[in-house]
Amino acid sequence: MTDTKSQIELTPKESELNTKQKKYDEIREQISKLTTSINNDTTKVGRLAILKIDGHSTPKQDEEFLRLKSIIETHKTSIKDKTASNATLLRQINALKNQIENDGKGEAATEQEVILKSKISETNKALSYLLKITDTTNLRDLIVYVEKTLPSNS
Repeated sequence: MTDTKSQIELTPKESELNTKQKKYDEIREQISKLTTSINNDTTKVGRLAILKIDGHSTPKQDEEFLRLKSIIETHKTSIKDKTASNATLLRQINALKNQIENDGKGEAATEQEVILKSKISETNKALSYLLKITDTTNLRDLIVYVEKTLPSNS
């Protein structure tokens, strides 16, 4: 599987994340359909119950009443199981996202060391020092300060 924008191969963790996310979405859709079915069947059961109470129900309607009540209970159990399964999947998805993000931070740190030709710890110390002596609080403010202070090359 590739990213269509840059044609970069997905890492195994990204592929696993996509697979788990698709499964989560499928189960969520199944839960939605089961919920709709329960609501529709509950409406039918209500109508049949009124007929039954009034004494106007046929044996076929009584049979349908029992069948629908059984289906509703089965669907409720299925929803409960699927919800538990999705909760587990969601925890796994979040853990994978965190791992992927941390892996990305590691790659970015390595790239930063190559670009700046110094270790991350040295870069952090230097940046902290520059922020302190320029009385700025973030990189953007530091850049603005430097642009205002130093003569422009243009």
